Amino acid sequence: MNGNQLLARAREGAEWYEANLVGRETTIYCKDGFCFAISWHRECYPHLTGLYLRRAKNDSRPVSPGVFYELLLQKRHLDAKRLGFTDNHHFADLKAEVLLEAINPKNTHLVYEITSGVFLLGMGDMGYCLGLVRDVGLSYGERNVYRPKSVFNGDILNAKGFSIQTVHDVADVVTRFAPTLSVSPHS
Repeated sequence: MNGNQLLARAREGAEWYEANLVGRETTIYCKDGFCFAISWHRECYPHLTGLYLRRAKNDSRPVSPGVFYELLLQKRHLDAKRLGFTDNHHFADLKAEVLLEAINPKNTHLVYEITSGVFLLGMGDMGYCLGLVRDVGLSYGERNVYRPKSVFNGDILNAKGFSIQTVHDVADVVTRFAPTLSVSPHS
């Protein structure tokens, strides 16, 4: 995909993410009793795209993830020449292919407990995974809350760099409005 196509996909995903997830918490219930929650913050979304936006074409400094997210929602023209890639263009392409599917919690059929790699948990299906990290601001005691960190295109069970401890089958997914959900300072 070229830069304009990547921006269009990122914008489409941001609109869905804002309308369906921001300010909400999703609880994933697995058939074996494993359970956890996901908090959906605005500034987490750009990480899922593999993109960042530079302040100007010739400036390597990025705008904050929250600013990039707001610019995506404003539907104003964004110059694709300001795009940067968190890994590389190829990974941004791969993420864009599965982004809309991966951010919809209702598409989750499997949960992966990961012992090595960037994520602590992954959720999705055999073709993609939404990587999750602990949301330290909302986790306490036995309450395990995570936030989205990245999207992986492919079967994470066979991916290099990840060690899967346990795979859980999902029984139910419940997303509800969380009026006390604060915007996470993590980005």
